[in-house]
Amino acid sequence: MCSSATMVRAQASMQRGVHISNANGSIISIQTGAGPQSYTLNLPQASNPSLTTGSLLFALGGGDLNWTGVTGAADGFILTLKNSGGNLIPTWVDPSLGGSWLLGGNATASAWNGTTGNFLGTTTAQPLVLATTNTTTAEPIEFYTNNTERMRLSSAGNLGLGQTNPSQLLEVRNGNFLLSNSGTADQLQFQGTSTGITTFQAGAQGATNLNYTLPISAATVDGQVLSTTTAGVLSWTSTGALVSVGLALPVSVFNISGSPVTTSGTLTGSFTTQTANTVFAGPASGASAVPTFRGLVAADLPSLNNTAWLLSGNSGTTAW
Repeated sequence: MCSSATMVRAQASMQRGVHISNANGSIISIQTGAGPQSYTLNLPQASNPSLTTGSLLFALGGGDLNWTGVTGAADGFILTLKNSGGNLIPTWVDPSLGGSWLLGGNATASAWNGTTGNFLGTTTAQPLVLATTNTTTAEPIEFYTNNTERMRLSSAGNLGLGQTNPSQLLEVRNGNFLLSNSGTADQLQFQGTSTGITTFQAGAQGATNLNYTLPISAATVDGQVLSTTTAGVLSWTSTGALVSVGLALPVSVFNISGSPVTTSGTLTGSFTTQTANTVFAGPASGASAVPTFRGLVAADLPSLNNTAWLLSGNSGTTAW
């Protein structure tokens, strides 16, 4: 302990230690050991601003030191250097407003509009990469709006919309899918070059797909349908106004099955069961009428007197 009012000096041997000298009560000189170079720091005249909370000692420039407390700080704030009057002054700032994206989200003032606002991205000639890099347990990337998951990119690379476990490269659930340059909702549209998209594939998963070629132009008249060849080439075909074919026959004579035919099928007719010893003929007497099944009468038999020899003899014949 020294009580000298003029100087306190501490010096390590061989010029390898730290030299502290006090000439006026406020200056500390720190000197390097080898190749001596002095650095002067001027201690602040004021005391630590708080005896109950932490404070930091910082340099104002030119070796002058000063204190900064926790005034203006809150949980999660960080201390940054702000240029003011040529001096670097530490300032407490909210990291969500200082350009950092927090794990708990940011309270942004405005969204990026192409010119101003906040965005998550890059400003150099480098891509924005969103990634999960755990190779031991591969994890998906999830997208939320209104606190609800809307889209997920699985760890296998399958993208699901409305589906949290997509099994296909692109899977859409519980909603309409619109693919169009200028379409409306509830439609699936394909619009490409001036020649249009003319082929699509269909087939069971894992099976060989069949290519269907669509016609370039629209149907020429209302009611045309697409007809295909065995090679999958589609063309417009007119079907007229015909929507079904039926067959009607007298129910007393025929039974009909398979009627009507609306797409494909066979019309089948069969005879109706009749009473024994009846014949299908016109009325037994009187005017002409629709034939029915009935019993024979004498008038139904032809006159045999002129065409055959009767057992009882013939009359009204001319000798040869």
